Amino acid sequence: MTVHLDDTVPGTIAVVATTGNRFTVELTPTPGVTVQAAGVALIGNSCCGAAMERDPATGRYRVTVDLDSRPAGSHYLTSLVARDTPGAAGPYGYYWTAPVKVTVSH
Repeated sequence: MTVHLDDTVPGTIAVVATTGNRFTVELTPTPGVTVQAAGVALIGNSCCGAAMERDPATGRYRVTVDLDSRPAGSHYLTSLVARDTPGAAGPYGYYWTAPVKVTVSH
């Protein structure tokens, strides 16, 4: 049996504010996609992951991560999104968004 999950990207992330080495990351869901949960992670490192909170006024998900403990230079953040997947065996599908580059300085 083959189950085709739609390949709609569930959302995009962007850094919407920066204060020092603190980056506010926002996930904008794709219209028509039901996002169940989202989190942000630093690629290649187990530190700095955080759950995003949904803003009921905008429908966007947002979190601020502090990368001050990371070495100076370029780093990449991505978001893991749990979304509804109609027709799938399980209730949710998981999707990693395209990464965004941030620069840490000391």
